[in-house]
Amino acid sequence: PVPGPGRAPKVGEISQRLSSRATVGRRRARRRFLIGLVALITVVSLVGGIYLAGRWFFVSEKAQEVAPEVTTKAEPAPPTKVEKAPEAKPSPPPKVERAPEAKPSLEIDKSKIKIQVLNGNGVAGEAARIADVLKGSGFDIQAIADADYDAYPHTFIRHKPGQGDIANAVAKEIEEFYPALLYSNLSADADIDIVLILGRDKKGGLVSEPVVDKSKARIDVLNGNGIAGSAREIADLLKRNGFNISYIGDADRYDYAQTVIRYRSGNKDVAQLVADEIKPKYSAILEEEPLLDVELV
Repeated sequence: PVPGPGRAPKVGEISQRLSSRATVGRRRARRRFLIGLVALITVVSLVGGIYLAGRWFFVSEKAQEVAPEVTTKAEPAPPTKVEKAPEAKPSPPPKVERAPEAKPSLEIDKSKIKIQVLNGNGVAGEAARIADVLKGSGFDIQAIADADYDAYPHTFIRHKPGQGDIANAVAKEIEEFYPALLYSNLSADADIDIVLILGRDKKGGLVSEPVVDKSKARIDVLNGNGIAGSAREIADLLKRNGFNISYIGDADRYDYAQTVIRYRSGNKDVAQLVADEIKPKYSAILEEEPLLDVELV
């Protein structure tokens, strides 16, 4: 451009303008180059993509024409074999085992069994008669006498501990006449092996006596020896035999040396039956007490 009138351009301004124009020109040239490069890359990419797509399509079509059809034929399944079930073999007959023969029980040498026979029922000659029965079967009769009491309600066989088989043998010998109760309360150091006390339970009966109503009197059973359960044991025994038990408990002390049965007048017969029932485990004395029906300590 031509400088305006009245002012001449300076040399520095001219060079500055020229430099600015050159810079702008370079920028435009660089931009045109970049745009052309991007356009070229885009065109090449499109052409390459079209070429590759066409080639892939052509190859796949040709492969389908060339590939033969493959058909699979189903082979028939082999026939299944039918196996015959094995014939059942007859089972052998069961073995019949014989039961073992019972071993004979140990024999008791009766001649070595020492027996004392006591009359506890008051029937004259009864102890001697039973002693003869036992002696005839082989037992050794050492003594025949009266018991300390002549109204035992039951027949007792006292034996040493561990000699229950001997006591059973004696009971079997007299079972025709007396049903016996067995007690293992004979001392192991005693000279006698068996003490037989005949009671009033003879089969066929003894001389008839008036029947006493056991339930007419209320009975208190008290523990006076300190042995746990002793009062309950005797109370159960009396109750099973028809007595009227009204109370079971402890006595006023545990050092009673003698079993006592206290009774009110009119109940002596019941008190006597109680004393008979608890023998030979307890030997009781009877005392009259006006304030009680019957009390057993």
